[in-house]
Amino acid sequence: MTSMDKRPAPFLLLPTPALASDPTPLFVIFVEAPLLFLSLIFLAVCFGAPKTGRVLAGLLLVASLFFLGWASRVGYMGSAGGMLLLSIFVDILGLIIAAKKIREAAADRPNEEQ
Repeated sequence: MTSMDKRPAPFLLLPTPALASDPTPLFVIFVEAPLLFLSLIFLAVCFGAPKTGRVLAGLLLVASLFFLGWASRVGYMGSAGGMLLLSIFVDILGLIIAAKKIREAAADRPNEEQ
């Protein structure tokens, strides 16, 4: 029986990143890709429900900035930081779009004076 046969089942799903001596691919798979995916989802929410999208994009931006600080300290930004930076850019874009939509909605409402 070889050492490959003794591996637990979850490692069979991602054999190359799980056996790598450099954990950078795991950072990309488990941190950067989900952050980018959520950023794109929240960007879509900013178009439909700008107030909710603004809150979601803002919260994800704060979390992404914490990950950016950690990843730059650990050294992942030099080799695999592109998706994290793209995620931050998409979050900022979502905040800008949400602010523009909220401003347009406020301008379309008639002023109610009492």
